[in-house]
Amino acid sequence: MSLANIDLNLEVFKKFEGLSFLQIAKEVGLNPTLISPKTSAVKVLNKLLMQSGFDEKQAADKCKPKQLVIKTIKLNEVGSSKESMSFEQVNFLKLSEETWETSYLKKKFEETIFLFFVFQYKKHLNQESILYFRGVKIWEMPESVLNREVRHMWNLTHQILNEGVKLEEKLHGKKTITTNNLPGIRDNPVVHLRPKAKDGNDKVQIPGGQFITKQAYWINASYAAHIVKDLPPLKTASLQFDFVNSEKNIEFIKIKSLLLKEVYTINEFLEIALKNQIDINEMDINGANLYAIGFNVMPGVIVSESIGNFNEYLMGQIFKENYFVVPDLPVFRLDQVKRKINNLENAYQLINVGEGIYLTNRDLSKGGLDKGTIEDYKKAVVNFIGSNRFFTLDYLTEKGFSHEMDEYGFEPIFYESILKGQGHLKSIKVEETTVFIRTFENITTGSFVKFILEEKKSLSVEEFIVCARELSGVRLNYKNAILLIKSTNYFYSEDLEKVFRTKDFYYSEIFN
Repeated sequence: MSLANIDLNLEVFKKFEGLSFLQIAKEVGLNPTLISPKTSAVKVLNKLLMQSGFDEKQAADKCKPKQLVIKTIKLNEVGSSKESMSFEQVNFLKLSEETWETSYLKKKFEETIFLFFVFQYKKHLNQESILYFRGVKIWEMPESVLNREVRHMWNLTHQILNEGVKLEEKLHGKKTITTNNLPGIRDNPVVHLRPKAKDGNDKVQIPGGQFITKQAYWINASYAAHIVKDLPPLKTASLQFDFVNSEKNIEFIKIKSLLLKEVYTINEFLEIALKNQIDINEMDINGANLYAIGFNVMPGVIVSESIGNFNEYLMGQIFKENYFVVPDLPVFRLDQVKRKINNLENAYQLINVGEGIYLTNRDLSKGGLDKGTIEDYKKAVVNFIGSNRFFTLDYLTEKGFSHEMDEYGFEPIFYESILKGQGHLKSIKVEETTVFIRTFENITTGSFVKFILEEKKSLSVEEFIVCARELSGVRLNYKNAILLIKSTNYFYSEDLEKVFRTKDFYYSEIFN
């Protein structure tokens, strides 16, 4: 299929070319002041696609049997890409067993047509760089590049995986990072590997049993710029749109006396305005209007000018005491704040000891418990239990597991919180019991029932309860065992009060 024969109706985007990012945001009904820098391009692009008249489904159909993938590219003032472009994370275990011809990477590029939305910065007389929309480009990886540069990177990765990845800890500023010898951006002019993970604790297994931070395939920034270099030069329509509405200053003055806290979510702020019949809407919120009343806007929140950095403020609130109870406040229900708390849990800076209650590493340090001991506990559990086995804390104790951390005598939720952190273990709730397993597969209650059944064709409810207790440490009563079995795809016979691996095994039993 030739790209020249695919008409995606890209003319609908012509009217946006040369407009600044802020102008486009205004055009599609978004206030860029309230958009996180990390997600702003994505949000504006999604709105742009919806309101431009571009039919994404129809465009995808025209590209079949190939897949249409939409990406953004940001260029600096001279046309160089500001960043490399990431794709899916790498499954190293599968990659080590692939050949180039059967590889995911080769298939990905052979079966994908890309639609790039290109934005470019332009510096104005006041030395401010403003982001503009330059245009769109439909593209697919040239076969020659795929079978030369991309294949070379894949071959090198495959070779390193099978010879053994070299991991080395190095001091990077105040942090210790783990480096590897997988192909980096300097090793290939087109593609490379590098981390793409939630944080340093978000790891994946590689051949040989080691774990490294999750990695992804990336198109080099220089090659991304090369892809779109034939787009017409950027021609700007006008300077950046001015969002400041002086008529709103009076309305903001009205709300000032009602702001009694240091931090508000955007919705909270707007609800106060609505409740008090103050004429402020989402599009009115900007730095200038808020500055006039002693507040600033930061991603997701409006804060008092006394707060220079919301993240630092948040950390101060969390680590103010030896323990942290999540306040029942709107700001702590924001996804970004929940992610922050989750990341702190994964780094063992917070340990969950109850619903919304955490011990801080400040308190743990006072008790002589440091991050190294906590990590060693989890590692010891993983080594003790092995892979693909469901287990509970009770099961560990019954099988003779012990560790110096047991002497601290914390409640079970403390130890469960440690095991739930990013890494080797996954967990589910079976009734009121937290059950863990070392696996890289997604797990469900069906996975647990499968584990209990093992290779057996069937089990009576009584037998299932006994096996669950012996194999994993999970205690079930008769009623809950039946409810658990029925929540899965395994066949349960009410008459026989048995669970069968398949319906065929059920028929075999009743007719033989």
